[in-house]
Order: sequence, then C-alpha cells, then structure tokens
Amino acid sequence: MRFPTPDVHFYDAGLERARAFIHAWKDHGRVIPGVAPHAPYTCTDEIFHQAVALAREYDVPLVTHLSETAREVTITKASERMQYDTYFSFTDAAL
Repeated sequence: MRFPTPDVHFYDAGLERARAFIHAWKDHGRVIPGVAPHAPYTCTDEIFHQAVALAREYDVPLVTHLSETAREVTITKASERMQYDTYFSFTDAAL
C-alpha cells in the first residue's frame, strides 16, 4: 500500500516479503502463495504493476479488492491515476 502498515513501512518491503513467502511456500502441496495488492485506492499504479510482475515471475495468483463498494469505484474513477477499467486489462494481459 502507499502508506505504512503494521507489518511493513514501505511497499517495496511488502513486495520483498511476498517474494520470500512465495519462494518458501511455492512448492508446498497445501499452500498456494499469491500476491495481493490491497486495492486501487490504496496502491499506486507502480505498486500494481510490480505486483503483477511478481505474480508473473512466480506463476502465482494475483488477488485484489477492485470494487467492493460503489464508493470505492467512485473514488478510483475520480482519481487521476490509471483508468478504472484498465486494471482488468493489464492484469489479464500480464497473467
């Protein structure tokens, strides 16, 4: 996320933590690691692109909260960042 969380202070640390988790559990028979950027309104486009790259690198699932509520859709559409519908296309194309 674009702000500190209890487990990491910077998003790049979160990506490295995800990478380590994936590496440790990728071949486990009962655990399916994945990459999970929270949501468009809490992550930058750069975070989403890096998360997609990480999921592609390890061939693991990518999950996110794209539109839990109408308010979140409105917030995302109103931002001057990536267009809302683009989140579907760049993740589909990347994975």
